[in-house]
Amino acid sequence: QGPAAQGAVLQTRPGAQIVAPAAGQVAYAGVFRSYGNVLILNLDGGYALVLTGMETIGASVGDTVRAGQPVGEMPASDTTAPELYVEVRRDGRPIDPGRWLASRGQTADRSVRAG
Repeated sequence: QGPAAQGAVLQTRPGAQIVAPAAGQVAYAGVFRSYGNVLILNLDGGYALVLTGMETIGASVGDTVRAGQPVGEMPASDTTAPELYVEVRRDGRPIDPGRWLASRGQTADRSVRAG
């Protein structure tokens, strides 16, 4: 049994477009177990970014994406704010995504919570 989730959950607008927070190569894009759509980007410096919760993924394995490039879209729900799960890994180990995002000049809003 592995450790608990080590990422952050961000509440989004229904149908929100998700963009890559950094340039990288798509290592995985598709449904994975009970997580639904999963996108994994391999980044420079031994980092990997895991994103789940999107309704659609707009990138394929092997694609190179730029920072800010659209990579998916959240569900268009009328009732609840969709949740995007973000996990940052370095050399295979989860690290604090808030510090990683902050080091790249990106700010998380008030709806972010540790997962």
